[in-house]
Amino acid sequence: MRTFLLGISLCLALFCIPTLVFANDLSPVTDSNLDGIPDSNTNSSSGGSGITIQPASMLVDRAHGNSFNIGGLVSFLLGEGWTVDELNSPLTPEILQGYDVYLIPTSLGSGSSITPYTPDEAMAVLAFVEDGHGLWCFSEYSRNPSGVNSVAAQFGIDFKSGMIIDPVENIDGNQNWPLITMIESHPITEGVNSFGYYAGCCVGTTNPAVVVASGGANAASSECPNFPPVLAVYQNGGRAVFCGDITPLYPNYDISDEHWLMLANTAEWLATYQTVATETMNWNGVKSLYRDATR
Repeated sequence: MRTFLLGISLCLALFCIPTLVFANDLSPVTDSNLDGIPDSNTNSSSGGSGITIQPASMLVDRAHGNSFNIGGLVSFLLGEGWTVDELNSPLTPEILQGYDVYLIPTSLGSGSSITPYTPDEAMAVLAFVEDGHGLWCFSEYSRNPSGVNSVAAQFGIDFKSGMIIDPVENIDGNQNWPLITMIESHPITEGVNSFGYYAGCCVGTTNPAVVVASGGANAASSECPNFPPVLAVYQNGGRAVFCGDITPLYPNYDISDEHWLMLANTAEWLATYQTVATETMNWNGVKSLYRDATR
């Protein structure tokens, strides 16, 4: 379902792309991307209790070797009424136009990389975002970031490969799992005071992207020795979010309710189309219109 906010009214339209594989119709036994998890990805935890968001639509890239399993997030979104499809063919503007959010997962395995986007594909993603839609982009530590950076660079993002560690402020005494508490006020971090960063990489960020969360004074990676950025956003017409840790999207991964809230906030922020008529409103006002119009 594609969501548009036009002043205080909302129009919903669904565009079916027959060449795509529908996530909620995938085989419960086939494992096409060899990640050890059935393609259906619908049997995982549905996230923190009491967290709800409005329905929208998302296209997940599987056409560039994006083999990481994001079944935990997919299960949550399906439970909230989202349409979640997978792309298994070259990306075109016509395919993207039926969706609110485009998600780029990373690949599996140390030293691996997703296949770089062609210039036409990268431009299609940029046009999709600047036309008012959402991009959710991930990398991981120990990956070759050249493939994902073929898209991310357009938004001021340069994913690194080294792991961020924090020997002082971390989860369960594991220095590879920094606890992130340096968090800027933003719609995607609303209600979030901390979240875990599970063996993730640094998100190199330059204008026009903006850092919204960073490692603390004791956190560092080889490429980002001081206060390494872990989460960044871009907004120009549409919106984009970039994170160097995709682990929490895996089925049944144990993350806090605050972390689930941040994922839900992100999905809703990316899927909400803000028009000229509402651009001067703060996020709470836009979100209230969005929710009221879909009740």
